[in-house]
Amino acid sequence: MSDLYDLRWTRSAKRALAEELPENVAAAVLELILGPLRKTPYQVGKPVREPFDGMYSARRATYRVLYTVDDDKRVVTVEVVRHRRDAYRAG
Repeated sequence: MSDLYDLRWTRSAKRALAEELPENVAAAVLELILGPLRKTPYQVGKPVREPFDGMYSARRATYRVLYTVDDDKRVVTVEVVRHRRDAYRAG
């Protein structure tokens, strides 16, 4: 069994990486997700407070990756990738 968690992506997270983020930021965020976040999701991010209970937040420059972890299935789901000022807003 691999030590890496499997990855799942929401449409919003995929769209952010493919279309919305500057290319250099998208590359840095993708490097974070495919590397350290897949290997040690609890060390890379920190728990997020209400109303995002159950989610974690990892930083890459001024951007945030919000994600959930399912240890039973060994899956990290990337929920949101946004600039810090918008990351914790609903929608």
